[in-house]
Amino acid sequence: MYHYPVILRQDDVSTVDELVNVVEGDDDAFGGVYFDEDADLLHVNVVDHAKDSALEKIRNAIRVDSGARNAVNVVVHEVPYSTAELRAVMVEFTTSEHWVSRTAGTRTSWSIDPRHNRVAVGVTVVEGTLEADVSREFGDRIVLYREERLHHPRLVTPLAPGTRIIRGVPSAEE
Repeated sequence: MYHYPVILRQDDVSTVDELVNVVEGDDDAFGGVYFDEDADLLHVNVVDHAKDSALEKIRNAIRVDSGARNAVNVVVHEVPYSTAELRAVMVEFTTSEHWVSRTAGTRTSWSIDPRHNRVAVGVTVVEGTLEADVSREFGDRIVLYREERLHHPRLVTPLAPGTRIIRGVPSAEE
């Protein structure tokens, strides 16, 4: 792990923006970026095989000053998976017919989780055989977690063409 204090003026976040752009611009060398507000740390994930070039890109994007007062510290972590690798896993899991059918009706969300360097998939029910099959196919690149649906589907009554809604009551167009 590497620590870089970054000079940031209160009204200027361009250095952080520039660093985030560097990370997001190279999906093969980096495994994502996230900010820990409680610790005032910007975490940058670097893939081991591209560590040297990634560290050089980080150094070029920031100004390092160990005595800075209003500094945001940048912490660089070596991680096993790049954003490109995780994105490919996420696309396969969310679009392949096999996994779509296995999670039909239960999958609620999916995203790349840079904090844990995994693809996080929310499902309404985490059942053992699905979890085992996901682990066998994707190793530790996907984590399933139980999540409630944020909304429930509602039945919608189709209205005839030309119908307008006036104060919640359908009426024929005048």
